This record gives sequence, C-alpha cells and structure tokens, in this order.
Amino acid sequence: MAMTMQGKRLVFEDRGVGEPAFVFVHGWTCVRSCFAPQAEHFAQRRRVVSVDLRGRGESDKPAGSYPSRPTQTMSRTSLESWVSARPLLLATAWAASLSCS
Repeated sequence: MAMTMQGKRLVFEDRGVGEPAFVFVHGWTCVRSCFAPQAEHFAQRRRVVSVDLRGRGESDKPAGSYPSRPTQTMSRTSLESWVSARPLLLATAWAASLSCS
C-alpha cells in the first residue's frame, strides 16, 4: 500500500485489526521488512503498520539530500490522522525521535 505524506509517496504494509495500532518505524539504514517477524506475530491480535520512511525501501526518494530526522518524513500527528489515535510506536535508534515529536 502507499499514501502521500508531505508530497511524497510512503509505502507501508497494513495488516491485522485491533487498537491501539502498532506502528513499526525502522532506523536509518533499514526498511520496513526488518520488522517482518514482529509484525507477523502482533498482527494476530492488533492492527500493525510497517512503513518505509522517505528515501528508504519502496518509498519515494527525496530530490535533494535525505532527511536527517524521521520527523522530517512524518510526524506523530500525521500518523495519528491515518493510523489511529495514539498508535503504539515501535522504533529503532534514529527513528525513536518520532515518538517524541
């Protein structure tokens, strides 16, 4: 699946049902598939969304330099608008700053 956020196409997988949704956000050098085993497990009981951040995996690449922070790719507010209110963010390293935005 794909959606447009801040003018760029972001590719994601959306599976399972149940709230709060789990949103897996990968780190700097990863893609959404790095969470495949966890997403498969949790999708048995919850909605699980795994996203390729801008410039990673199948998502659109930036015209210039790559974003240095995940909050330049998406914000928690924009996530809540299309996933659910108060999603549970599961992020690695660099992407953890998204949970604080």
